[in-house]
Amino acid sequence: MAKKNYLILIFWVSCIALYAQPGFFSSKLPPQILEEAIVPAGSFHPLPKAGDKQWKQLPAGIKNAYISEAEKNLGKPWEVTAPSEFMEYRRSGNRMKQEFKLFDQRSRLEFAVIAELIEDKGRFIDEIINGIWKICEESWWGVPAHSKTILPDVSETPFIDLFDSETAQMLSWVYYLMEERLDKESPIISKRLAGEIKKRILDPALDNNYWWKTGKNNWTTWISSNWLASVLLVEKDRERQIEAIRQILSSLDIFYGSYAADGGCDEGPSYWNRAAASLFESLDLLRMASGGKIDYSSDAKIKAMGAYYWKMHIADYYFVNFADARPIIVPNASAVYRYGKYIKDDNLVRLARFIAEKQHYNETVLPNENFIKYNDRPFLYGFGRQLLLLNQMEDLLNGENDPPLVKSAWLSNLQVFTARQKAHSTEGFYFAAKGGHNAESHNHNDVGTFTLYADEEPLLIDLGVEQYTKETFGKNRYQLWTMRSDFHNLPTINGIQQKDGKEFAAREVKAESGKSHSAFILDIAGAYPEEAAVQSWKRSIRLDDKKGFTVTEDFRLKEVKDTTFLSLMVYGTVELDQQGNLFLQSFNGKRYRVVYDKKVLTAVKEFYPVTDDWLKESWVHGANRIKLIFKFPELKGKTSYSILKINH
Repeated sequence: MAKKNYLILIFWVSCIALYAQPGFFSSKLPPQILEEAIVPAGSFHPLPKAGDKQWKQLPAGIKNAYISEAEKNLGKPWEVTAPSEFMEYRRSGNRMKQEFKLFDQRSRLEFAVIAELIEDKGRFIDEIINGIWKICEESWWGVPAHSKTILPDVSETPFIDLFDSETAQMLSWVYYLMEERLDKESPIISKRLAGEIKKRILDPALDNNYWWKTGKNNWTTWISSNWLASVLLVEKDRERQIEAIRQILSSLDIFYGSYAADGGCDEGPSYWNRAAASLFESLDLLRMASGGKIDYSSDAKIKAMGAYYWKMHIADYYFVNFADARPIIVPNASAVYRYGKYIKDDNLVRLARFIAEKQHYNETVLPNENFIKYNDRPFLYGFGRQLLLLNQMEDLLNGENDPPLVKSAWLSNLQVFTARQKAHSTEGFYFAAKGGHNAESHNHNDVGTFTLYADEEPLLIDLGVEQYTKETFGKNRYQLWTMRSDFHNLPTINGIQQKDGKEFAAREVKAESGKSHSAFILDIAGAYPEEAAVQSWKRSIRLDDKKGFTVTEDFRLKEVKDTTFLSLMVYGTVELDQQGNLFLQSFNGKRYRVVYDKKVLTAVKEFYPVTDDWLKESWVHGANRIKLIFKFPELKGKTSYSILKINH
């Protein structure tokens, strides 16, 4: 019978890459196949445990960095979070103060565990025990912004949010690695740890239909991957383990099914880290837990999801940043590298190595200062990700590490196009533009917008998103300046901005990649409400390989009611003389001329200081907005403006 089931398994898995359909994962892996493929409960051994000499074979710089980081906290008390701190989000809208405190405490435990694995002298055991106990004593492992009540109600079934699941995943790895070592101090510690994981994620996730189980964004994949890690590392009941995996696969079915064939992430590259990358993590855990029998690495869409990430890389730490995505990302090298290895994508692997070299991974902890600067807290790196990459560090640090820097990329479903003047080079201009609609995940009203980089530096920008508050995802979201179309590189038509909603979308979208130019062409009239009185607004964005960057606006209005102007968001200095001559200078000192028809348009510049902590990390010097205002509005017209480099 076992042999028969194994042959059935081989048949099912061999079909995985051939057909994408509803129930893509669960239809291929019914419970009987999972029972045969997945190692018995309690037998999953993905990494060496505490005391294994392999942990001592890491590069000396990495070992010293982790030990030094953990030593900073030895002897310090573990601070309890006051109820008033949890309540602050509902009172003031500030969600970061309590979150940062929570995240930092979890990072502290992670560093102590890794330091003990590396050193193996018992110096950090009390620090680990105190951290475990403190976290187990918390009423809830989630964050205030995701709580249904002003304080956690322990009498109710707990809601599992992103960080409840992330904490459970972290503690599951701690349990797996340290159980035997902790039992030498007292078996009560690991018993308490396993009990809390069971109470807070294993049982409620299995027994409740949380909304994220049928979601289509990063909540589904992020929580599912964390839940799966806990199921494989902690769950001892085989029947419940298999049922949990079945439910996880059903959730991943929905996420996978909602993804377009081009692999594009409408949440942007910074959310890819917990969308497609977390889907990969679940698949990778299943691969490890089945001894390689469950393997989706050859599936075309899984490959496209991975390739999306390197296609969105501009230069250095800059990535295409539409919607809430941030423009500067220090990628999670573990997720990028392991995903690249999984699907055999050399571009993804090289990008991970590029980041590892820039981040000096041979002599630092993985979530180092730059990661913290642009990703908030080390805890968000992911404990499992740290551990798994540490065991592949030698290969990560050796091999080709030049990033792909592709000439152009067209994601036809997502309707995002990128192009640069020189392939495999950051010299010259690079632009990214989007079509789509105004109900995308983490949406901004930005149909038809673009960004422009010049010699690695941002020039015409997308601001991104300010630090999250309760307004970010509330009813006033589209009153926030970073969400509005008039603070994107877009027209305001008859005084009217774009409107949110899926019906407000681009039309007739196409991309061109010629021998000497690239272009993105679309009609954005549909993104504006009826009161804008616009019949068509055809925008052509063109990059000539040996010349410059040009945008052409060809429009027809139903009537002229108010002012129409074009916004250009600039990162750099703006010079506007009395004759209307317009010059830009990026912060690397290079100068550019904006050529426009002064008979049709008049230029006005405005400066906007940036005070928000998130925006300051990317746009420390503030942002300028150029408004090119139509002098004599007419029912139809056509005008262009170009950005040309000034050669000295």
